[in-house]
Amino acid sequence: MSIFKKEKGYTLIELLVVIAIIGILASVVLAALGSARQKGADASIKTTLGQLKNESEIYYNSDLVFGGTVDTNITASCTVGFLAGEGRSSEILAKAQADSTNTPTCYIGKEVWAVHIPFKTPGAGNWCVDYQGTAVIGTAGNTGVCTATPTP
Repeated sequence: MSIFKKEKGYTLIELLVVIAIIGILASVVLAALGSARQKGADASIKTTLGQLKNESEIYYNSDLVFGGTVDTNITASCTVGFLAGEGRSSEILAKAQADSTNTPTCYIGKEVWAVHIPFKTPGAGNWCVDYQGTAVIGTAGNTGVCTATPTP
């Protein structure tokens, strides 16, 4: 019989290897989670701006204009006409801005309007909706319509 008893257990090296593996797996999961959150915010932006189209139709049916005095004098502002907060439009824009963490760009005339806001995902472009029902990745032009961004 030996004087020294060999105790069962793990060495310091074995424990450090296990901790390192757990750390690597955790970082991979967190990176994937961050990407999923950005894509979820992008989907929310699309849905939210889709509601803006419905709100504009309600406003137009009661006032017969979207906001400006004439379409040749389109205003680059999110604070006139149906976007001014008389209906739910200002709440819709505020939600889209909160999801995007960027400011929307709005063009509004008497019978035209267009709004775009950048997606939360970096490099994904802008989501644009207009009075014609167009909803595309693109930008709101100063003519009150969306222009699609060409895909590479």
